[in-house]
Amino acid sequence: MHLPSPDSFCRHEIVPATRHLTTLEERVVMLARRDADRGAFEPSRSGFARLLTLLTGVEGPQPLADDRLETLRRFACFERRGDRRAQAAAADLIGFGFSPEALAGAAVIARA
Repeated sequence: MHLPSPDSFCRHEIVPATRHLTTLEERVVMLARRDADRGAFEPSRSGFARLLTLLTGVEGPQPLADDRLETLRRFACFERRGDRRAQAAAADLIGFGFSPEALAGAAVIARA
């Protein structure tokens, strides 16, 4: 069976739950590891963060344009930090069509 490339999926299309992580999804998890290690895994809305951005020009992480991949990034960040919000993100990912095996694989990569 031939599956289309990840780039050909519509932004909000649900993908079959029987697959594992794609190369793009693995890259998102690796990005999340870096964000979590820097302590910058959620966009900050505080006035202080906005002031620092204004003064330094350095911005925190911006959300990914694809909701599915952003949820995966958040899940991996939470998993890396041992945050209990990983469970809620995992439930959202199941809704996006991720299999439990794919989530387990993402968790292993995130914690490595």
